[in-house]
Amino acid sequence: MDIDELGILDDVDMEEEDEFNAELAEIDEAILLANDDEEKTLSKHKNTDSEVFATENKQTNNKISDKIENENKVDSMSKSTLKEKRNVDENINNRKSKNNRWRHDSQEGPSQTNHSNNRHSNNNSDQIDFKRLHKKLYVDNSMSKDIVGRELAYRLGEMKMKLIQEVVRVLGIDLSVEIFEETKKVIKRGGLKTESGSKRSAGGVFLYLMKNRYASKQQYKEIYKEEEKVKKKRLQRKKIEMRKKCELKMKETCKPSVGSK
Repeated sequence: MDIDELGILDDVDMEEEDEFNAELAEIDEAILLANDDEEKTLSKHKNTDSEVFATENKQTNNKISDKIENENKVDSMSKSTLKEKRNVDENINNRKSKNNRWRHDSQEGPSQTNHSNNRHSNNNSDQIDFKRLHKKLYVDNSMSKDIVGRELAYRLGEMKMKLIQEVVRVLGIDLSVEIFEETKKVIKRGGLKTESGSKRSAGGVFLYLMKNRYASKQQYKEIYKEEEKVKKKRLQRKKIEMRKKCELKMKETCKPSVGSK
């Protein structure tokens, strides 16, 4: 083989090698493009998954926050309802205890001999419930006199409810309410004092005004008729007890001493 033929073969080999290298380059480029597409796809999926996860996580947190807030609201409402119920129960119990004291006092009667001057000598103005006294009074002639008397006694803080009811029964609802309004004015100006110098209670001022300005002597006697009966019974019981004590003391005194014949 001559030199020319060898040169031709070398050229052929060079062309085949170039074609082969070109094919390899195309294959490498195709592989790189495929890898880029796959990476982009994976990155896109990752971003989508992270966004979905973040959204779901946010929704879950919002649900938890709403649930906690609702539970706090329910708990707050329960505490408020319980507090209101306790206040209502306490007010009811206080009202019952006051009514029981009034009933007991009305059954026992007056504790002093002169009810017109001394019945409130131990009270003072600090015992007057001004808020309750000056609260608007809702009564009319269609109501029972006993109910009106009970309401007036409650507003005055008067323990002897039966006596106030007698005032309403004898003088009527309109005049009793007028005395009550005058009582509020007198107390607002400083109140009244007893002969001993102590301040009268609201009930004492009411009864003082009733006796000296509104009721006649006959009406006054009628109002205190039941009170006088109770007082007489109490005095009778006291006399009987004193008589028994004296008799017992006399028996002990008259016993013969030990050793005497």
